[in-house]
Amino acid sequence: MSLSKILAKILTNPSQQSATKRRNRQAGFSLIEAAIVLAVAGLLIGGALQGQTLIENARIQSVVDQVQGYRTAVTTFQDKYNALPGNFSEATTRLNASLVNGGGTGTLGTTMLSANSTENVQFWQHLAAANLVTGVYARPEATNTDAKLGKEIPATRLGGGIVAVVADGSSTSNSVAIPRGTWLRIGDGAPTTAAGSGTTSGDFAENAILTPDQAYQIDKSLDDGNPRTGKVMATGTGCATGTAPNFSYDGTSSDRNCLLFVAL
Repeated sequence: MSLSKILAKILTNPSQQSATKRRNRQAGFSLIEAAIVLAVAGLLIGGALQGQTLIENARIQSVVDQVQGYRTAVTTFQDKYNALPGNFSEATTRLNASLVNGGGTGTLGTTMLSANSTENVQFWQHLAAANLVTGVYARPEATNTDAKLGKEIPATRLGGGIVAVVADGSSTSNSVAIPRGTWLRIGDGAPTTAAGSGTTSGDFAENAILTPDQAYQIDKSLDDGNPRTGKVMATGTGCATGTAPNFSYDGTSSDRNCLLFVAL
């Protein structure tokens, strides 16, 4: 080491040397702290995303459970009263005098795939009067002109509500033929009532409410996961893709394009 460097080292203020060391240590700690903050932030973001996924899965499962419960309720009602709820012609004498009797024809309403009739609304009131469903506002005299989704007609945690409709095998929803039978339709929307007319226009739960992924998860839990076959059918522009028989739900879309039908 040269003489000049030795002298410079001797003459350097010890306090300056200590301050320099402290600054170096502080800089080192700052980098470590930044790394810790980034790690914690990553964990928080990951946890939040995982939490959102868990919440969404729980909402979907709640709809699956809801539908399964309604299927069981309808089967029990038919076994006990030998009639379809809503269409039960002895409802006022065997269930509740304030109910509206059905026509006893074995079907609901007069229009295929429509829930806009008193029988479709009374479907839920008959089940409620028989103590077979919960989550439905029991109002025995409810009709199609004054019922609401989330009250006389059950709502879902994914939005919209669930109505019962009948298909004859040739009736279509969004150009998709729905096989013959009684179906639960999961959708959104309610008819409007013209002031003072006592008539309605539109239909209950006839608009798409589910994303393709939500519809697929429900279909897979209850049936085969194919939007055009089995006991769960899906309609709606942008809901499904492919050609027969290889249809699938459009997983590239996050839009609420799907109207779901579940066979009873």
